[in-house]
Formats: sequence, structure tokens, C-alpha cells
Amino acid sequence: FQPHRYTRTQALFAEFLTAFAQADALLVTDIYPASEEPIPGVSGEALCDGVRREGHPDARFIPEFDAIAAHLAGKVKRGDVILTQGAGSVWKAGEALLKRLREGRPDGRG
Repeated sequence: FQPHRYTRTQALFAEFLTAFAQADALLVTDIYPASEEPIPGVSGEALCDGVRREGHPDARFIPEFDAIAAHLAGKVKRGDVILTQGAGSVWKAGEALLKRLREGRPDGRG
């Protein structure tokens, strides 16, 4: 999940804390700012920390898309469903994961 805009993340923070409760695993990236300036205390990492405090068993903050792809490539199995959600560039994480899997190099090495 890539939060979109600092103001939106701040306004919906409480709702986001439980929005992913049914997901087996959640990876949170940095906020896609859409030209907004950062707001102190509002970040993807803070959101992920809050989701974990609400009891999610597997929520992780991984800010970079290549690192997300590497993490997932080592874990996904046939039949798994991976969703990328956000209004920004988070689709790049899915593309990077597919590339790794097609090339048969889940750990990122040749």
C-alpha cells in the first residue's frame, strides 16, 4: 500500500489502521506526495507502526519498490494474490516483482 498525499494520510489515519485487517500481509511504502510538502509525524512508517499496534500480524514498512519486489519474490507461491494499492507509482513494485519472477531470480541475483 502506498499512502497518497500527506494530508489524506493524516485525515484518514485512524481508518487506515484497521483497513488492512483481513490481509495476510501488508507492505507499506513511503507516501506518494503528489506535490505536497511533508507533514511532521505523518509518514508511511508511522502508518505501518500504527497498523501493527492495532494487531496486524505481518505489516512491514519497505519504502523502496525494488526492495518490495525482492521481499515478495522470496515469499510468493503459486496461487497467491498480490495487490498494489495507491494513487501514485506503487504499480512499479508489481512490475518489478513480475520481472524478477519471469527471470527466475527471486533474490535479485542473476
